[in-house]
Amino acid sequence: MNLGARHELRLLGVIITMKTIVRFAKACWNAYATAFSWVAGGVLSNRGLAIMLLLGCILLITGPSLRSSVSPDFRGVHIPWSDASTARFLPEYVAQAPRAWRWDSIAVPLLAIVAVGVVVVLLRRRWTSHVFGLLLAISIPALAVTLWNHPGLFEFFESEIRGRSMLRTVFSSQNDDMMTVRAPDRLQAFGGLNEKIDLLEPAHPLRTPLQYLMYGPWLVVAALVGVIATRRGSWSNRLAFAGSWAAVGLLLAVAATWPRWVAEYHWTRAEGLEIDNRFAEAEQSLEQARAAMPAMGYLRRYWLAKGRLDYRQQTDSEHRTFFIAWQYLNAGDS
Repeated sequence: MNLGARHELRLLGVIITMKTIVRFAKACWNAYATAFSWVAGGVLSNRGLAIMLLLGCILLITGPSLRSSVSPDFRGVHIPWSDASTARFLPEYVAQAPRAWRWDSIAVPLLAIVAVGVVVVLLRRRWTSHVFGLLLAISIPALAVTLWNHPGLFEFFESEIRGRSMLRTVFSSQNDDMMTVRAPDRLQAFGGLNEKIDLLEPAHPLRTPLQYLMYGPWLVVAALVGVIATRRGSWSNRLAFAGSWAAVGLLLAVAATWPRWVAEYHWTRAEGLEIDNRFAEAEQSLEQARAAMPAMGYLRRYWLAKGRLDYRQQTDSEHRTFFIAWQYLNAGDS
């Protein structure tokens, strides 16, 4: 074979090799484009978006629900539904860390709904709106329980703020340039409570918990968006459907926190009777508040109210002693 023929064969081999490489590159690109289109189509489909929203709800459920000034965050898996004494959720235990996950926490039913909801979305997409509706109906009472079923927890939070403020006062009296004096508070860093507490006109105990909230309300918003977005029909039909589930959630919230509302009713009545100098009746109403929610009996708020009534009735008791000591402390006479 002459030199020209060998050159032609070599050139032909190079051309065939290049064509093979080009065909392989096109095949790889087509496979990648097909896989990407399939994945993107699945993720951006109605079913995929619903699953992504449910997975996002997991982060909101297990994320910080309450943020205090000093103690680590309280997550949904740490907060029980009830504030009964058997739940061991009294102030002397809440500062302990790390905290164990609780089977009686508000997160357990919410996580169960999300887990079942993912399966329902994959198998019965038409039921997706009911999944988010159930999540909405349970997230509302979970938020209410977080706010109002644990009054001792929020007194503990306020005591942390008072203690931190007292330490800053002491440090600032020593040196204005100490880092601790000007260090930002954890709540301020996340747009929360400014740690100045008005001792003369404190916030009402029902409004105080709102200052420590983190992700709980966003879970309700996410569930509401899921209900409206996955419901088929007109906007009026969607809003009515979401409103019905929200109404169920509100009823469950009232039922879950009913002892607190009864206790606050008797407490308000006791304050009115005390203003009218009907101390015996006021004390009876105060005891009815404690009976409605036994956890109220552990609060500083209860000890001060009971001690003030005992002081005015000239009754010797440990509550009266506590009230007098509190007055001396507020006057700066330690």
